[in-house]
Amino acid sequence: DPAASVDGLFEVGSITKTLVAITALRLAEEGRIDLDAPIVGYAESVAPSPTTTLRQLLNHTSGLVDPEVEPSLESLLDLTRIYTPQELVETTLEAVGTLAPGRYRYSNSGYWLAGATLAEAGDAPLEVLIREMVLDPLGLEDTFLAWAEPVPRPLVPGYVAFTADGGELPLGTSIIPAMVTGAWSAGGVVSTASDIAALFNSLFGGTLLEPASLAELLELPDGSSYGLGIERRTADGNDAWGHNGVIAGYRSSAIHDPDTGLTVVVLSNRLRADFDTEPIASQLLATAADR
Repeated sequence: DPAASVDGLFEVGSITKTLVAITALRLAEEGRIDLDAPIVGYAESVAPSPTTTLRQLLNHTSGLVDPEVEPSLESLLDLTRIYTPQELVETTLEAVGTLAPGRYRYSNSGYWLAGATLAEAGDAPLEVLIREMVLDPLGLEDTFLAWAEPVPRPLVPGYVAFTADGGELPLGTSIIPAMVTGAWSAGGVVSTASDIAALFNSLFGGTLLEPASLAELLELPDGSSYGLGIERRTADGNDAWGHNGVIAGYRSSAIHDPDTGLTVVVLSNRLRADFDTEPIASQLLATAADR
């Protein structure tokens, strides 16, 4: 395989959640949605309870508990299957467990409901809203909600350790429909290191969100290190912010240190239990800050 570059396309998994949360805040700035209003007022068929809010879905405090088997895992049996957003919502509402809201519980299915709510409130498909609210204003032309919109060139080929002896199975350079549609608003974005870095630099540079909206993004519920689609980290003793992503064949980490203004993005085309991109990203950020 040729060497990867900063412009190589990778599936970035749950970094998708950062894009979805920013889109929600941009819509809120325009008065098109209220993060603290029950989502039943925007999308009645999506609401798991009469009181669930978009903020709860975005910061994982809605009380939703993911099904034991998510479509992204079931899809391994049929890689050509295409899941629709409606199917993901129905799967969530039929199979998901619900606990008392307020406590942090990471939930991919909560982001499916968030994506569907934004589409209803914004009166447009989610991929259109992400492009209008985030990507186009920043000039990011290499980021796509895969399958919902065309990806114009092959991916950096992904590899996953499926075999018992630790060997890696190549997944090729094409989008696998079931993987990205089964992840959708929780993890279906394809992007490049340069686009993700530009996203985080713009987010913290004040060119994407109003100061009050950025403060909302970074607000942490009690006992949690997770804001709205973004997580607080520690890098070289400083507070930093970012997100990781995991999807078949790929791992990703993005991290930004507001004190230094540095952003590090690590995208990998291998998925195995003994390899993680987050320690690499944190060490690179610390090294760059010391120079």
